[in-house]
Amino acid sequence: MTAPCRRGATALMLSYRGVGPGGEQAPSLLCCGAVHQRLVHDKVRVQVTHVIDSGERHEVAHHALLLTTEAGAVCPLLGL
Repeated sequence: MTAPCRRGATALMLSYRGVGPGGEQAPSLLCCGAVHQRLVHDKVRVQVTHVIDSGERHEVAHHALLLTTEAGAVCPLLGL
């Protein structure tokens, strides 16, 4: 995960897209926190941000929690 950061990437996109029909999808808040902790552990957190592209239904509180776990942006799938 940190190899792209070391090559100069400035953003990581965490997305549910591309998960196959038999694949498991982890909650976006869990993924966001895990990625943040790994980036901090590898000392590249200040060089990169992560963006959440989630198909989960969210309330305002969910967006706030994602932003407090250091997500740079949240792009929800909006079904109008």
